[in-house]
Amino acid sequence: MTEQVLKGQIAIVTGASSGIGTGCAKALARAGATVVVNYPFDGAAAAAQAVADEIKNDGGAAIIYKCDVSKENEVIRMFEDTVKQFGTVDILVNNAGVQKDAPLLDMTIDQWNTVIGINLTGQFLCAREAIREFLRRGVQPRRSRGRCIAWLRYMAKHLDPPCGRLRRGRACGSHVQDAESGR
Repeated sequence: MTEQVLKGQIAIVTGASSGIGTGCAKALARAGATVVVNYPFDGAAAAAQAVADEIKNDGGAAIIYKCDVSKENEVIRMFEDTVKQFGTVDILVNNAGVQKDAPLLDMTIDQWNTVIGINLTGQFLCAREAIREFLRRGVQPRRSRGRCIAWLRYMAKHLDPPCGRLRRGRACGSHVQDAESGR
């Protein structure tokens, strides 16, 4: 049995209906967090429900939530609904992402916009709403001050190497520090 170090914490895991997101959701639940299993579209609802059911069958707590992270109104609603149901959000695992590789001359603008919308805009929107919630509620006894986990290494490596990773790392670090200090 895993120690319940996250007991009472609320975690949103984007893209939790498959892959790494599923693993993160299960691990957070084993550590005691209540998990919001995010899925992007109706076709992924059954997979998200299977993840939530497995968490519940293992003694954890989870709900599923449909949200396209590339859509600002949906992200705002997901955070508002989570706060309304559970009181706050303590952890965001910003995991949603897609890969639509194509040679430059073959890639369509729709493919490009889908990738940018989910992989970049989605990361931004979810992190922004999480940090807004962390600042709104402030530091509370026996609660995390709020944590955002994002999978940005691939993007930093491929957007503008070699200095892209360093610049993004510093920027991300300063925003996390600001969120924690309330500045």
